[in-house]
Amino acid sequence: MPANEVNRTDELVTTDPEIMGGVPVFAGTRVPISVVLGSMAAGISLERIQPSYPFLTEAHTQAAKVAETEQPPTRPQRLSELNPELSRR
Repeated sequence: MPANEVNRTDELVTTDPEIMGGVPVFAGTRVPISVVLGSMAAGISLERIQPSYPFLTEAHTQAAKVAETEQPPTRPQRLSELNPELSRR
């Protein structure tokens, strides 16, 4: 992947534990990339999505696709993983 594509992704998509719990979002927003990518995967066009997210451009969707491939798959954590010192009763 070209360096300029990675840099552009870093400009348009951010991941911050303080914003939406670390879910990748479009920079400057609280819109998770998964919302837009999921809509597009369901066959909804960018033109139809844009009225809900006016900031959204083709560059944003491309950056989201790149960021999605960089994210490790996640699963909900078990309570025992979050707090190993707790024991079951």
